[in-house]
Amino acid sequence: MVVFGAITSTIAKNRGHDPIAWFFFGGLLFIVALPMALFLKPAGRTVASRKCPYCGAKATTERQCPKCHRGLPLINAATVGSWESTVAKSDDVEKWTNKN
Repeated sequence: MVVFGAITSTIAKNRGHDPIAWFFFGGLLFIVALPMALFLKPAGRTVASRKCPYCGAKATTERQCPKCHRGLPLINAATVGSWESTVAKSDDVEKWTNKN
């Protein structure tokens, strides 16, 4: 029982969850707790990071670049190729980036 609790608590701890609660849960209901622990998502909010298509800065915010303060496309809203063609057509991006 202790070994089963230790297994589930270790998995949960590595994913940022409360290891004590998972220790007891895994010790009492290992058959249920192990699959649940294996499919746990990491705790906390993860923010996707990507490069700004205008200035190339690392942008971790969802809607605005921290360097050039221009709006960013939503993740998975369009393919990379279609976004690059949109950026190339709009408001002479190269001249704007050379000014800054």
